[in-house]
Amino acid sequence: MEKFFNYVTGYSKPRNLSKISISPINLRETLNKCIANEITNVKKGKKGEIWAKMNSLVDPAIIDKFYEASNAGVKIFLFVRGVCCLRPGVKDKSENIIVKSMIGRFLEHSRIYCFANGKTMPSRDAKVFISSADLMPRNLNRRVELLVPIENQTVHEQVLDQIMLANYLDKNQSWELDASGNYKKIKYSENDSFSAHDYFMNNPSLSGRGKAKLKMKPKKLNLRLIKSGN
Repeated sequence: MEKFFNYVTGYSKPRNLSKISISPINLRETLNKCIANEITNVKKGKKGEIWAKMNSLVDPAIIDKFYEASNAGVKIFLFVRGVCCLRPGVKDKSENIIVKSMIGRFLEHSRIYCFANGKTMPSRDAKVFISSADLMPRNLNRRVELLVPIENQTVHEQVLDQIMLANYLDKNQSWELDASGNYKKIKYSENDSFSAHDYFMNNPSLSGRGKAKLKMKPKKLNLRLIKSGN
């Protein structure tokens, strides 16, 4: 982190970064490696899955990597609040990709990138990152942005098993993007409803609570398949 702050306040380009990734230096490279790793795992007969949450998905090169991963058999779930230039569900191109936009009481502004790493999601072995960067050329090529791996077990569980899984399961406030570029409200019944925002309001954060978290575990979410069957 000291290298990062020296970079934004001076002229020294950081070298030998072992954990954090910085754009425009190596953030794109890190994401490409993580996507490529999911493709490799599928080819080896392992699980390959990507969950990613952002404001905008515009970058052509990253979109092409998602298409490549989809064609290789990687399951991809994208939670994109705003502009999305990727078309999911296109035959022989993006059949393994689902794109959702969640619109509700709160502004969905976080950027989170999760990679299964050969396991079934959600998993403690998954690679989980938080970032300041949307997947846009300006963020990856021209701005200084950060991609940070989540290594603390409690925070890893909170981000993946609460935030991302709640986004995955949400139906009440979610719209799904189709292959023609149109959003359709996800239909649900009273017995099959789930609101991520209600969940966030009614369940406590685990981070920073130490041993106290054992006494206030949030409601466990069960992984239910989205309507499409993926």
